[in-house]
Amino acid sequence: MNFLIDHNLGGHAEILLGNIASQGWLNLLPIRVVTFKQMNLSIDSNIELFGDLLRQIR
Repeated sequence: MNFLIDHNLGGHAEILLGNIASQGWLNLLPIRVVTFKQMNLSIDSNIELFGDLLRQIR
């Protein structure tokens, strides 16, 4: 499962992913956090592009 994280939520996403990992959930459900920067997106990118971009990183 991929989550595209807005630049405002980066720190919160790291904490959440850390908690999920520490409880062993990543062994059952692979979760990947991707930032706008990693996807070379500007912070005001068009949301209609996100679905196609996230499918590309699988």
